[in-house]
Parts: sequence; C-alpha cells; structure tokens
Amino acid sequence: MKEKTKKIVLLAVIIVLIILSAVFWYLNKKNINVLPSPSNQNTEIEKNTSEKAPDITVTDIKGNKVKLSDFTGKTVVLNFFSSHCPPCRQEIPDFQKAYQKYSKDDDIEFLFVSIIGALGEKKDDAKNYFNKNNINMPLYLDEDTSASEAFGVSSIPHTFIIDKDGTIKRSNLGMMDYETLQSEIEKLLKK
Repeated sequence: MKEKTKKIVLLAVIIVLIILSAVFWYLNKKNINVLPSPSNQNTEIEKNTSEKAPDITVTDIKGNKVKLSDFTGKTVVLNFFSSHCPPCRQEIPDFQKAYQKYSKDDDIEFLFVSIIGALGEKKDDAKNYFNKNNINMPLYLDEDTSASEAFGVSSIPHTFIIDKDGTIKRSNLGMMDYETLQSEIEKLLKK
C-alpha cells in the first residue's frame, strides 16, 4: 500500500510542476501592444540615438537564418510588425513605396520582421498578407521574439533606421509615413 501511495504522490507532484510551468510560460510570453492609428491620435514617438544595434538573427520566408550583421556596410530599415495590427497594415504601402524607390540601391536593405505570437501572428500570416496585397518587400520572421526583445520592442509598429556602421540613428515607435522614411534614408545615404 505504501508503494502505491508513493506513486500517487509522485504523480501529483509531477502534475503540479507541469501546471506551474505552463502558468509561468504563459505569464512570461511576449506581450506586444499596438499603438493606435495616428488618425485617432498622434502616437509617433521618435528618438535619434547613437546606440549600436544588437546583432539579431531572424528567419527569411525560405527558412534561412539571417543576421543583422550580414548587412554591415548598408543602411538598414528595420520594421517590427504583425499582419494583425491595423496601424502596421496602414503604414505598409508607404514602406512598399520606399522599397520600390530604393531597392535597386546596393547601399540599403529593408527588413520587415513579423513577430510570431504578437496579436496571434502565425508563421504564414504575414506571408499570406504580403501575397494577397502584392507586397514584395523582404519578409523575415522573429520566430521566438528574441529579435524584438533585443531591440526592446513592446509596441508595434516600431521602426529602426540603422547606419552602415550598425548604429541606430532613429527609433520610431508608431506609424511612419513615406516622407519621414524617405528623409531618414536620404540623410544616411548621403554620408
């Protein structure tokens, strides 16, 4: 009888540990906020910085790992988003316009990074959204939220403009329009 009781107690302890682990994981999941559309209120928060960008790793839609340092020597427009985020979707046409203008320039790279898990984002959601809307910008996935966490992203959309040396020159929290994006790109391409 003692042996049976020991097994029941051990099983109960294992079940409690599994439940506690699940609760801990759920409470520590990456929660991403969506900034309201500027048509409702002005939410753009910009900051000029001189911080070195963290060397993040993201995955392209073919499954290849790509590091930010792969683009050293180029200006990088890095945007964190979710295809379920209305302000993110609203700014995409301006980024697409900028991408079309600058994509032939070897001195600039655009990284549109879908944060998997943000607002229920799944691996194929952004890809399907891009295909459906004929968006041809390079799409990357932050599959484990490590890239967005390294940049301190807690709200989307969030755009970083990074110079050729890997220094963050601008952090833009909220929607970014074409004119602002173009102005920031031009500043860095002239250097």
